[in-house]
Amino acid sequence: MVLAWKKKTVFTALILATLMITLIPILTPKIQVNAQDGTEIVILPAENTFYANETLPGSTFNVTATVLNVTDLQCWQIKLTWNSSLLNYLGIRLPADHVFSEAGRAMITPPPIVGPGYVMWGCTYINIPYWTFNGTGTLCQIELEILKPPSLPPVTCDLSLVNFGIDTFLTDGAQHDITFTVEDGTFTYEDHLEVSISPTSKTVYFGENVTFTATASDGAEPYRYQWYFRYPNGTQTEFTEAENETSWTCPYITETGFHWVTVSVTDSVGLQINASAKVEIYGLSITMDPQYPTVDVGGTVTFTATPSGGVPPYKIQWYRNSTEIAAVENETVVPFTFNTVGIEYVKVVVTDSELNTKDSINNKVTVLPPSTTMVKVVPETATFYTDMTIVGDKVTFNLTVQDVNELETWQVNLTWDPTLLSFSDIWLPSDHVFAGAAAAGKSLFTPPPLFGIGSVSWGCTYTNTPPYWTFNGTGTLCQVELEIIRYPTYPESSCIMALTEKYSDTFLLKMLGESIPFSIENATYTYVLVECVTHTVLEDYTVTTCSNATIHSDTVFPSIDDKTIEFNIHGETGTRAYVNVTIPKTLLIAIDGPPPPWIIYLNDTDVTTEATITDTADYTYVYLEFTFGSTQTVKIEGTWIVPEFAHLLLIMLLITSLIAVILTRTSTKKKWTKRQWQT
Repeated sequence: MVLAWKKKTVFTALILATLMITLIPILTPKIQVNAQDGTEIVILPAENTFYANETLPGSTFNVTATVLNVTDLQCWQIKLTWNSSLLNYLGIRLPADHVFSEAGRAMITPPPIVGPGYVMWGCTYINIPYWTFNGTGTLCQIELEILKPPSLPPVTCDLSLVNFGIDTFLTDGAQHDITFTVEDGTFTYEDHLEVSISPTSKTVYFGENVTFTATASDGAEPYRYQWYFRYPNGTQTEFTEAENETSWTCPYITETGFHWVTVSVTDSVGLQINASAKVEIYGLSITMDPQYPTVDVGGTVTFTATPSGGVPPYKIQWYRNSTEIAAVENETVVPFTFNTVGIEYVKVVVTDSELNTKDSINNKVTVLPPSTTMVKVVPETATFYTDMTIVGDKVTFNLTVQDVNELETWQVNLTWDPTLLSFSDIWLPSDHVFAGAAAAGKSLFTPPPLFGIGSVSWGCTYTNTPPYWTFNGTGTLCQVELEIIRYPTYPESSCIMALTEKYSDTFLLKMLGESIPFSIENATYTYVLVECVTHTVLEDYTVTTCSNATIHSDTVFPSIDDKTIEFNIHGETGTRAYVNVTIPKTLLIAIDGPPPPWIIYLNDTDVTTEATITDTADYTYVYLEFTFGSTQTVKIEGTWIVPEFAHLLLIMLLITSLIAVILTRTSTKKKWTKRQWQT
């Protein structure tokens, strides 16, 4: 029995070791990615639609995870998610024709990891001798149970593959990630009869009618239609003359307010579904935007007047500080420039053809004086390079205020290109401008951020009870974290990190809501495409170039006579470029002393002073920026290039350094002894 236990232990250890080897792509960063165009993982069928009068809760259905157009596949894993209130997991299995069915290898399929609304499972095999799957095939099959929905149908959820590269991945025979895209599936549980009405809402004026159309589908034909009209006071009228009509024209209504049009559709088995549309009927009115704007002195506000109701056509009159502006009569969009600090008023009046008249609000305009206060996005120039920053990395911007007085409330609205960056987080740093208020016992109020596609709006204020406290000076308002979501388009992608909607969504306030004038300084986000190329030099040595321009592989050429290496950089005329060259000291080295140890040439022009040269014990790094006029030739000149001389020179330098250290220590010791003797 002891011997049998030991054998079992060894077998278990072998399995665990194999599992650990298989899990290396998950537990450690991938050294290489196997990029495959067209490879997909899809959930089939893509649409799983069931009807409440055909499929009861407790019924089951299967979906398959399928891989398309893959090459060299040895291992896969998926994590599938769904709405746990609609579906329940029953099982996961390999079908008879799964992708590894012909491998002829021992396969490893660990127990699935199952939780509320998800399952994670995978499969690999011991690849000895070498075999991988190529093409299209089924990974696995998942069985799900339909639960009783928590609300009336229709209900729906996605069958989503998630957490790519960690929980959902493909790897090849070399344990490298295979790139792929996904197509999720959907689950829908709905009533059999569908009814819609068009339009779903309508605004009409006195004297105007509107026609509504009903559409029924998926029920048991024939259908019966009935139309109803409900007034604002709740009174409902059935229009029997419109029975079984799919379209109905709402009659002229003289009462203003909200009304409802409802169509009731009944199919041949008695299932009845209603659909309603809202009708708003109103008289003459006019609106003006923006309302109560704030503007810097000398700035312009463009107002828009929108008349409605009544009986067109309309006559429009504009007033500024109670004075009619005849030059803009009947204009709906009017710009006004404000050159005097203080308060002004703008109003617009509309008259319809029946001589009914309606005034807009008397719109208050606050004109602020010049100010040295500034709200800035920092860093002003944020440049990232693909050899150091990858898609998925997070970048942080500070929003700061400069030279402000009596600040009690702030809000910012930051925008960016949503095809390049996505919102991740926003927070107050430990040294934010109101940290002193919190220390003084004030309660900070920071509402949830409002973020949309390419924007976030957020702010902060506090309860300013006696003793009163305000911020004065320069400090940080908040920090915003964004995620890089796209690789740069050659040679780079950039956008402006812009503070927008000044004095409406981006503002500074004193106590009692008084606006603080300020200027804005935006920032530029740039993502630079960098290509690192390794060049073989003199058979056994490599030089690496990293640049946002093109440097062809193995085009770094040495000149032993000139003690140089030289290469060409190709790029578009007028674009800004840079190159960083990594040179092993065993190939090319420079010694201090006249002439300069390194000389850098760009098209035979000495640009050494424009280059940045650093080194470590083994390598020298040369960094150079320039603007393309044509193909550029870079030449780097050192002191020695012959490898044997370089080794010898390094040994000589080490010996010289050692001798210098010994002499220094000896000299120091003698001086110390002399001082001791004198004492």
